[in-house]
Order: sequence, then C-alpha cells, then structure tokens
Amino acid sequence: MEYFMMQQDNRLKHLPFIRIPPGFSDGEQCKDEKALLTLYVENLGLKDQYSDYLLQPFPMIGERIQKVMGKYQRDMSFQRIILIDKKESLQHNYYRISVPEIDCVSAEEFDIGRKYKEIKIVLNQNQVEYAKIFRVKQLKGNLLVRLDVAESILRREPEGIWFTPVKFL
Repeated sequence: MEYFMMQQDNRLKHLPFIRIPPGFSDGEQCKDEKALLTLYVENLGLKDQYSDYLLQPFPMIGERIQKVMGKYQRDMSFQRIILIDKKESLQHNYYRISVPEIDCVSAEEFDIGRKYKEIKIVLNQNQVEYAKIFRVKQLKGNLLVRLDVAESILRREPEGIWFTPVKFL
C-alpha cells in the first residue's frame, strides 16, 4: 500500500488568523461531536486564502474534504467549526477530525536549504495494518492517507493541499 502525508501548501501567504477564545484548549477534542465550535477570524487587511486544510491553530479540513474522508473511514469523528470573518461578512465551515495515532519507526528531518526542512518518515507496515487515514504519533498535526483516499481528494480539486509520499520499512 502507498501512503501520503497530507500537508498544507506552503505557498499560501495570507492564511486566516484565527482568534482562540480564552480558556480554550486546542489539545482536547470536544466529547460531543454534535457540538458546534465558532471561531472568529482577525482580518489583517489582506484577502485571506481559505485552504481546504488548515494547520493553525489546530488541524482542520474543509467541508468537501470531510465528506470524502467520512466515506473512507467510518470510525473517524468530526467536530464542526465555523470560522467567521465579520469584516468581510463571510462564514466558512471546517471540521476538526479525530483519527487513530500510530507509532512511527523513524521520523527524521533533513536540511534542504536555508528555510526548509524535509521530513522523511519510514513506517513499519505491520503497525499501520492498512489504516486508511491516521496520524503519526511523533508528528502532531499532519495526516497520513492511503493512495485511494489521496486520489479521491484530488479529484475534488482541493485548494491548498499537497501530498508527499511516505516510505515503508
């Protein structure tokens, strides 16, 4: 099986700045999947680029991508998040997802320039057990998806998502 790391496109320069309410803990998922979380976008005077995959303040996926992922892995849970930009009078639907975390055999960073680091992940195929969507425990935030999931997402022409291949041990 082939797997890919789902990443946010680093060419996007004007991502929304999302204001986190006081007392909010980004590490804990809401126990009630039906609960709606509303967050406000700070408008910094630039036209924000809303990607289908946002990593800050925590990983979120757009509505189109959520529908695809929900079909491939039924045991995932989603918490709906509404991002509200008052100045632009816009509302965007996103979802925070809860997927299994799997221990990775090796995760290393290599310098490939002054600004960028490349992450090389080597997974043990026995630990993955043909999971379709999961997180690597050592890399918080990024999702790994199987080839069929990545292809299905790409058919929907997502904005701001890259897929990087992952190797097995």
